[in-house]
Amino acid sequence: MTYIPPVPDFDFITDRLAVGARVGPQGLPVLREAGITHMVAVDTHPPLDLAAQFDITIFPHPFPDDLLVKPPTLLLPIAHNALRTLQTPAASLLVTCGAGMYRAPMVALLILRLLGHGLEEAQGLISTRRWGVGFPRAYVESVEATVLAWHQASEGAAAG
Repeated sequence: MTYIPPVPDFDFITDRLAVGARVGPQGLPVLREAGITHMVAVDTHPPLDLAAQFDITIFPHPFPDDLLVKPPTLLLPIAHNALRTLQTPAASLLVTCGAGMYRAPMVALLILRLLGHGLEEAQGLISTRRWGVGFPRAYVESVEATVLAWHQASEGAAAG
């Protein structure tokens, strides 16, 4: 059985980007009160059926927390949804995983990198706002490969 905290466990990394643990249905009103309008859920079983009641859009992108390299083909759709969401000034995005310690911080790192933050700057920003997060080498390599693929795709689109 999967544990879901009764009160959502999340921290804002920026004024519009948050990282946290798995959220159950009982946590949705709390998220909405905090201003969360969208979630990227890389854990399993996000509360998709109830989110619309609270005007929260959930992008489910589950993948295992196996500490292995993730290919850009897995992370690029997540980045696309996140950056498209953050283009809306009133939107706030929460990235969740099981405990909010590895996969969600990795996705937040990717988002910050694509928004122009340097690697160490982005890691520091996340680490100072969300205590206990980790950046396994394979996940950092995944982020950097995805950033490169994002920029290559952007350059290709501009040239074509």
